[in-house]
Amino acid sequence: MRKFLRSESGTGMVEFALVLPLLSLLLIGLIETGRYAAFSVRVSNAARAGAQFASIRPSVTAYDTSGIVNAACADAGFTCSDSYATNKMTVVTNVTCQYTDGSSDPTCALPAKGSGVQRKMFVNVTTSATFTPIIQYPLLPSSVPMSAATSVEVDQGQ
Repeated sequence: MRKFLRSESGTGMVEFALVLPLLSLLLIGLIETGRYAAFSVRVSNAARAGAQFASIRPSVTAYDTSGIVNAACADAGFTCSDSYATNKMTVVTNVTCQYTDGSSDPTCALPAKGSGVQRKMFVNVTTSATFTPIIQYPLLPSSVPMSAATSVEVDQGQ
């Protein structure tokens, strides 16, 4: 009986069985953190890609809402949607204008020639998507909404 109690055979297997769930949880947590970071980068890059599309030829592309949306969604590899859903992205875009005299105009009309006032035209692109983890964790949300916004000056006219 004493020989059986002092035997160390099988202790490594018992230790491994005790540590394996902890190591598995740690590995899954690292994978989820990486997926979350990559998802965040995709959403941010999509906003920049939409703004970049708008700045190609400002007089045409700044008002091409569907082109901006398609450029943003294509860059991120998402399907575009009007509502929040898994693996779908919502893109909102608008044009704003600021004038050197401090005024703004939603129509972005050019100032009168010779007035000395200059227009700065900006395209604002906001992308939103929902991250869903592979495994649902207790005390953590089942999905996390994420968004990014980019504003780029596309034209300066007089």
